[in-house]
Amino acid sequence: MTIEFYWIYVYLTISSIFFLILWLLQVKPPTKFTPKNIVIIGGSSGLGLELAKIYSKKYPNANLILLSRKIAKLQEAKNQLSTPKNCQIISLDICQNIQNNRSHKKIVEELKEKIKVTPDILVCSAGAAHSGAFEKT
Repeated sequence: MTIEFYWIYVYLTISSIFFLILWLLQVKPPTKFTPKNIVIIGGSSGLGLELAKIYSKKYPNANLILLSRKIAKLQEAKNQLSTPKNCQIISLDICQNIQNNRSHKKIVEELKEKIKVTPDILVCSAGAAHSGAFEKT
């Protein structure tokens, strides 16, 4: 190996180590996050229910609030959780309220009255599906 290649090799090695150290210094350790209030809109089935099960196991001391249209499905969902005593269920049909020409502000106010806490985690997974041809739906 010639002298020129030796110094290029040394330069590349030192600069690689330098950039590696810079990159490592930017990485911060994760902070521990423990939510107190978790609100899941659409928590009676599907993705909302599965997230409720996960959050119920991961954060057993958190207040879990499930919102959905049907109270019977909400009660079934609550019974499936690992900590059902920390779960509050609220029945509210947002779509029907919009069809009855209620403003969005009134719906938000109604949600604030029923929930009464500021959520640390908010999951919006409510939805409806209509099958059929795209042109007809």
